Amino acid sequence: MNPSISRSGLRTLTVPVLAVMAVFSVLGGIWLTTVTGVYYVVVGALFLLVAVQLYKRATGPLWVYAALMLGSIVWSVWEVGFNFWALAPRLTFLALFGLWLLVPAITRGMGNLKWSKLCLAITLVLTLIVLSYSYIYQV
Repeated sequence: MNPSISRSGLRTLTVPVLAVMAVFSVLGGIWLTTVTGVYYVVVGALFLLVAVQLYKRATGPLWVYAALMLGSIVWSVWEVGFNFWALAPRLTFLALFGLWLLVPAITRGMGNLKWSKLCLAITLVLTLIVLSYSYIYQV
């Protein structure tokens, strides 16, 4: 494999950022478990799994993140309903990071990710639909 094709500076930056987010999510999630449940611990573990898979150039990180997005949509709507101001902080950051993962430089040299990119994109569109619906019908 050509090293210039398989290495990506953006992926090199993304992996430690995702790992730090994982640590903070797990630690904060452990504390929040006493109040809200285990959601943030699971999110932190999934962030860490995505970071490890990106580092290893595995073919699964986008599938894992798509599952994280779908689970977060379901959990968020279950927890707060369609209250836009409560949904936005729960979903916006995750969706923006999902968009970041779709940047070609992040996944360069990782094999055929066509279907996992499509799946992640669909969950991001679903997030936009849920947020838009909650905003329109909040007013």
